Amino acid sequence: MSTTTFIDTSILVWTQDSQDARSQARAIARLKVESVTGVPTVSTNVLGEYYVALTKRRGREPLMSREDAADRVRVATYFNVVSVQKEHVMDALRLREKHRLQFWDALNLATAKAAGCTLLLTTDVQSAKVIEGVRVENPI
Repeated sequence: MSTTTFIDTSILVWTQDSQDARSQARAIARLKVESVTGVPTVSTNVLGEYYVALTKRRGREPLMSREDAADRVRVATYFNVVSVQKEHVMDALRLREKHRLQFWDALNLATAKAAGCTLLLTTDVQSAKVIEGVRVENPI
């Protein structure tokens, strides 16, 4: 059920990146499934990262204009949006060290845990792990 699913920035970005049509289609399909079974969760941090990822130049043109990216972020606010709290940051620091995660991945995990999510969809962490009660899955 999607009310227990946390969506990472990487999944949202794949829905907009047509350079790999297969990965884009998988990301879109998975978000549709999650949206049918409930309302997926994202954090305020994910929304900010999403905007930056859509507008950032990475050896090529940005995926879209700032205006179009802002529209995509507005659409993503229809998900359950949770705010990142200082307790999440502190937990992320612990998770980073304990599980050898990148800080931003640890922050998403900490925020997902605090929101009661049991599934984290991401392309950034090794899939098929369960970390402190949250299953990590790469749907791509």
